[in-house]
Amino acid sequence: MRVVLFALLLCIIPGYTPQHNDLREKVKLEIEKGNFTKASQLIDAIVISPEISENEKMKLLFTKDSLHRVCLDFRRTKADILSQFEAGYGFTPGDSLLSQWEQSKVLEYRVIDGEKRYFRNAVPNVFRVDATAKKMNKKPAPASDTPSASLLVDAFNHKRVTGIPGKYLLPKKSMSVRYTLTVGSEAVEDGRTVKAWLPFPRQDIGRQTAVKLLASSPSHHTLSGNETAHSSIYMEQDAMKENPTIFTVEFEFASRGEWFNLSEIEVKPYNKNSKLYKRYTAERPPHIQFSNNIKALTDSITANAQTPVETLQDIYRYIVANYPWASAIEYSTIPNIPEYVIENRKGDCGQVALLLITMLRYKGIPARWQSGWMMHPDEVNLHDWAEVYFEGTGWVPCDVSFGRGEEIPIDPGREFFMSGIDSYRLYLNSDFSDSFSPAKKYPRSENVDFQRGEVETDDWNLYFDRWRYKMEVSYLSSDRLGDETLGVICNSVGTLRAEPNYRAELVTQALLGTPVRILEKKGSWSRVQTPDSYTGWMNGSVQEMTKTQWHHYMKKTKVMITSLYARSFEQGDEQSQPVSDLVIGNMLELLGEHGAYYRVRYPDGREAYVSQADAEVVTDKWIKSELTGESIVTLAHQFMGIPYLWGGTSSKGLDCSGFTKTIYFLHGVIIPRDASQQAQVGKLIDQTGDFSQLQPGDLLFFGEKATEQHPRERVVHVAIYIGNKRFIHAGNPIRVNSLEPSDELYDAYNAARYLRAKRIIGEVGTEGIDAVFENELYNIY
Repeated sequence: MRVVLFALLLCIIPGYTPQHNDLREKVKLEIEKGNFTKASQLIDAIVISPEISENEKMKLLFTKDSLHRVCLDFRRTKADILSQFEAGYGFTPGDSLLSQWEQSKVLEYRVIDGEKRYFRNAVPNVFRVDATAKKMNKKPAPASDTPSASLLVDAFNHKRVTGIPGKYLLPKKSMSVRYTLTVGSEAVEDGRTVKAWLPFPRQDIGRQTAVKLLASSPSHHTLSGNETAHSSIYMEQDAMKENPTIFTVEFEFASRGEWFNLSEIEVKPYNKNSKLYKRYTAERPPHIQFSNNIKALTDSITANAQTPVETLQDIYRYIVANYPWASAIEYSTIPNIPEYVIENRKGDCGQVALLLITMLRYKGIPARWQSGWMMHPDEVNLHDWAEVYFEGTGWVPCDVSFGRGEEIPIDPGREFFMSGIDSYRLYLNSDFSDSFSPAKKYPRSENVDFQRGEVETDDWNLYFDRWRYKMEVSYLSSDRLGDETLGVICNSVGTLRAEPNYRAELVTQALLGTPVRILEKKGSWSRVQTPDSYTGWMNGSVQEMTKTQWHHYMKKTKVMITSLYARSFEQGDEQSQPVSDLVIGNMLELLGEHGAYYRVRYPDGREAYVSQADAEVVTDKWIKSELTGESIVTLAHQFMGIPYLWGGTSSKGLDCSGFTKTIYFLHGVIIPRDASQQAQVGKLIDQTGDFSQLQPGDLLFFGEKATEQHPRERVVHVAIYIGNKRFIHAGNPIRVNSLEPSDELYDAYNAARYLRAKRIIGEVGTEGIDAVFENELYNIY
């Protein structure tokens, strides 16, 4: 470790030009000897010199900080580990066996200040790595990072096909998270500002949708957005004497796993001139380097591979077979992680993921890092994995760490994770070792990954030992809730608010007949979740049901209101007493026909009659209208003149994304609720302002492009393209405008903020775009 560690630590910050070579050499020598205390004292003497540059000072302080990190990792004495062996595993190894394990690097140690110190998790690692030790163990084997297989078995048996050959989607899982970061009361002086970056779900990953910030404390915060590889929510507050400094964020999201049957996909030749190919096949020091060691090992593993799929299979299987999972030392103290795995013959999830990525890139196959949390019930923890790119198919998830473990009773077995991922993931990172937004001033606690958080003051970074974190997860799927957890909207339009009071913001609406989950109750208010995973508070408008009652109701034949506005009556006669108003998209149970009327039943049991001129029977193929560009445009024009309403999704009033969502829903398709979410799904058609490839029914997105001064793109408006550069959208009221300057309907304001066009037609079944009856709330059993 010694020389290499020092070189690593002094190269973390670029541009180092040492002015005190003699003292620097002394620091290096003491680190080589393992004299960390003396090296730290020398650094203290150097940094107080007025001649030293700020950059040199920063480097040396981080070197001292990193020595502290190594000491925290290697804090067990020989007496400590012998006690652990006896108490935890039923025997005490002799000096000869300890020496053997040390020499083979099974039992990790460092000599620090003249004393042999063992890695904090060295003892359980012995039984994870060494076959002889496993046989000697008299107690249960130490845990690895592999979750229970039962959840995956059930999900795999309910997978469904997509429009991409070989790609299958697993059932979606929705989760609510409360994340708390607590800085110790003694960690920061009274009145000093504490700055914290907490994890927050990415919104540019198709497998993660319906991301919603519920609350933060402090309430003032900054979301990083997707412009950096690490997604965070930034907050700051002043420390108070003798009190911990606490940061909290609450959010919801939905995660959907996927699996690629590698035997069904056809990999096309790579476009080696593309930016994607060049970026994700390149070296990236210090952790992705094509050393002679990497080259020789990878070439030997893949000697018989003829295709990119075969290369992936060979590398994946080799890593699974040869590098067992083990608890890892802090990444910030490892000079080159893949080389560390090979040398020590073990690795945790992120370590083997980086080895896989390095080997694949060396063989000319694009691969990249992805990470966050594994969110499996009772097994919530930090986790890292990878993605592999196949031309013609796209990015394929690969979790080589989960490839290790007992067999799983599904067709691909553990090799599901060679080209698949489950639905219990929280996605935070799309790459490693990136910057933060807003930027972090001092060196990070974790300089590769970002999962626990980062904290600093105006003085220096606060390492993990100065604060703690807590992840609390609630599963919003029905199987994790009580008996009376489901409901159906029973008024023409149900209003969802941000808080359980009438003064709170209107966040969205749900139409009569919409199935919802009941998540929480506060007095007469219910917090519900809609099929597009939106949540909000309702007072009335929802009929609660047990699962049995709900299942019985949902199986009944329905009619849908197809007129913008209608009424139901007590008798099959418009002169009889009205029962309620109705709007387009409302659904009611069909009881029968009576002349020119349908006899219907509301979710709350009311019965009424609806004119057949205002409704159609819903079949397995939805209603008669087919999903075409022309049908989308024709229906959209029926909404002309309806006023704008923030949060509105009905013909009584709509906002921009409520309008597009409703038009597609009336064609049997569920897309995300918000414009920023809709911009993440579908097929990209244009982002340059060349409208020649657009077709009627495509969605146009508007907002603010990312700039150097404002690096986060903001999508704030969406419209439906109708042809000839014209579009229809929820302005105030719903109207038609144009992107052509010579058109009398030219909209200069929106033309100036045009971002891109996406296509939904032809993309049903891809991430974030569901056929209604494939949505888990409409087809939950």
